[in-house]
Amino acid sequence: DNDPTDPKNQIAGTDNLADQLDAAGVKWRAYGESMGTACNMTSTKLYAAHHMPWLYYQTMSTDAARCADRVVDFDQSFASDLATGQLRYMFVTPNMCHDMHDCGADVVQPWLENVVNEIQASPGYQNGGAIFLMFDEGSVRILGASADLPTIVLSPKLVSPTYHSQTTFGHPGYLATMEDILDLPRLPTTMNAVPMDELFV
Repeated sequence: DNDPTDPKNQIAGTDNLADQLDAAGVKWRAYGESMGTACNMTSTKLYAAHHMPWLYYQTMSTDAARCADRVVDFDQSFASDLATGQLRYMFVTPNMCHDMHDCGADVVQPWLENVVNEIQASPGYQNGGAIFLMFDEGSVRILGASADLPTIVLSPKLVSPTYHSQTTFGHPGYLATMEDILDLPRLPTTMNAVPMDELFV
């Protein structure tokens, strides 16, 4: 929960998705809702900098121009970027209200529905794109047990619209799936991860 402003919280090296994407020439951006200034590493009431994993990579945080181009405010950039169809990977982090931390489903549901509808109407999605809707933590953990969290995947390339996997995927599985889709090499943390291949034709 510590913001990435302190260098001791930053991660050295290039073993991360941001550096993989740039090395492969894959156009991408990460969007933080209520971020304000691009590459903002300090949290506010609505914006949680510690929910933006990209800001913890030293190769990103120490390169101001690169960071300001890749890690941007959702409200300022997402809709226009989506409409261009030029980006192959877009990562959205909702603010503290729309991630259901501070607001209820009655507020979050219409916001999420609008975002999903906007994505589904975009050229990238209609040409075989995919939406991965994930939570990264649950509210109930008993005796140190990990929480089982839902992941919803929307895509014209799904094996069926109502497919339900019996496989438990961890966050490394999502990352491995992105690496496979985008023809990136596997990182050490995803080398043995189970990707979500079974969901797609």
